[in-house]
Amino acid sequence: MKATINIIKTALLSLCLLCLCIFSGCNEVKSEYDIPLSFGNDFVAKIKVPDKTKFVGTHGCTILDFETELSKEKVTEFYDDYFSSLQKVYTTGHSPKDLDYYYDAAQKMIFYDLEFKGNENDKVEFMISCDTCEDINNNEYWTTKKLY
Repeated sequence: MKATINIIKTALLSLCLLCLCIFSGCNEVKSEYDIPLSFGNDFVAKIKVPDKTKFVGTHGCTILDFETELSKEKVTEFYDDYFSSLQKVYTTGHSPKDLDYYYDAAQKMIFYDLEFKGNENDKVEFMISCDTCEDINNNEYWTTKKLY
């Protein structure tokens, strides 16, 4: 009987530890996140994020949703710095013409339209739109030349 109780205690402890590991992994804050878009091969694009930021999910196929402990100003500063290191590109007409678009060649991605949704529970929520672009020089939707 005592052996059975010890087995049950060990099993429960193991289950609790497993749940803790899973929960911790799901809420892990990273410096970059995988972008859930397909490239037709094994490539996985990533987006850089500021400290204390978690990926929340997507809206549609191309809007990435995040939550952070940082202020809107700090998030804006982070993305202004990041985007300034990228090549500015332009739409050929399929996207709004009045937005700024940035091409991250290493990630094969166009990033644009940083928007803030608001504050909830002392967290700032923000979204970034994105689109795939494997080669900016051979793409029907994006170009390095301003057309409009």
